[in-house]
Formats: sequence, C-alpha cells, structure tokens
Amino acid sequence: MSQDRYCHNCGKHVHCREEQQPIAETTHSMRRLFCPRCGKELGAVYDAELEIKRTFPAPRA
Repeated sequence: MSQDRYCHNCGKHVHCREEQQPIAETTHSMRRLFCPRCGKELGAVYDAELEIKRTFPAPRA
C-alpha cells in the first residue's frame, strides 16, 4: 500500500516513504508516512482492521 501526499515543506506531491509501527498491546500496526525529499512526517495510516465502521441503531418498531 503506498500513499501520495502533499508536502508543505517541499511544495510538491510526493510518493511517501512508509515505516510500519506496531501498536502496543494489540496485533495491529500503523504506517507512518514521511516525505522522501525532506523527511517531514506527513501523517499515519492504520491497518484496514482498525477502520471504524459507522453503524446506526436498529430502527424501533
């Protein structure tokens, strides 16, 4: 999985360098995104397993 982001330091869209980092006390991990030109951190992306699904309450009868 690769991400393209805008780096405000460089002023360009870049293909991010990723570092995978485990999340403590879970089996999940996240990927920290960095600019390959200047090294600035551009955010993080969590594993698909961590996506929060929005659920609505069941309709009342």
